[in-house]
Amino acid sequence: MLVSLNEKHPLMTTCVHVCMYMYCMYVHTSHTFNIHQCTYYYICMYTLHLRLYTFYFSKNMKLLTHNMLTSRAMKGVMVGYPLKIIARDIRVSEVDFNPEYIARIIPKLDWTVLWKAAESIGHVGELPQILIEDFETNEDFLKKAHHVLLEVEVINGDLLCPESNRKFPINDGIPNMLLNEDEV
Repeated sequence: MLVSLNEKHPLMTTCVHVCMYMYCMYVHTSHTFNIHQCTYYYICMYTLHLRLYTFYFSKNMKLLTHNMLTSRAMKGVMVGYPLKIIARDIRVSEVDFNPEYIARIIPKLDWTVLWKAAESIGHVGELPQILIEDFETNEDFLKKAHHVLLEVEVINGDLLCPESNRKFPINDGIPNMLLNEDEV
């Protein structure tokens, strides 16, 4: 499994090499660690490695991804933002809550677009329509934002350009934003 992940992502190769190097260094240089402690350490590092892979390279389209997508590369499209979501299949999956990450990402988002996207797929919940002032310190708000940004995934559907009405299909969680030759 490691080989297939490493071939696709150089970052993963680096993570695995660091984990293996640290494991080998503990085995060969430490007299205070026994093999069980070293194996446990290696398994912990490998688990962290898999969590990083799942979080950063998850193939399903989250609303965080949608907030950054645009179709302005198309001929005749000036802004191409925000893309309208027409969702057929939606999945909610559990992702570890990281309040610092959510607090750092919120200022980079278009909050109105995020709220409308969540509303259009029926997952707005108790998310406020207007961004609150103390969002960095409001853990309840950060949990709601975390849920909408990272746990709600569009599996199948379409993204619709607001200017050209061009549909971009979402299949198995992957938005296909490729343009035809005549559209560029």
